[in-house]
Amino acid sequence: MRRRRSISIAALSLFALVLICSAGWAEGNKATIVVEKKAKSDGEITFSVTPSGGEAIEVGVTVKKKMTPAEIVRDAVKELSVALGEAFVVKPSGSKKVVVKTADKQGSFDVVISGQSVTGLSVVIK
Repeated sequence: MRRRRSISIAALSLFALVLICSAGWAEGNKATIVVEKKAKSDGEITFSVTPSGGEAIEVGVTVKKKMTPAEIVRDAVKELSVALGEAFVVKPSGSKKVVVKTADKQGSFDVVISGQSVTGLSVVIK
């Protein structure tokens, strides 16, 4: 009985990990970060952006309790723009999305959510 429970817990954990990873990764020359719901705690969202053939760039966005998606998007645009520099174009798309593109439209990059200590909100990369 204990062995079956352990296997079930392991399977559920693996399934949850697959869901998390599929929601937090994109590659190509464009990525869209979608933020939904208010933050229920203070914390940080960390994005890792890796240009093709380059080193990963870690970008942290500080989030305060009760921040709205629009406020988080505003801060994410600022932080990503500064950290990524002129090789990328970073701009908001409405109040819940951040669009990241390569400036030359030819290069490619990967972006992942490498950490999130904020509760209550949803962050997905498409």
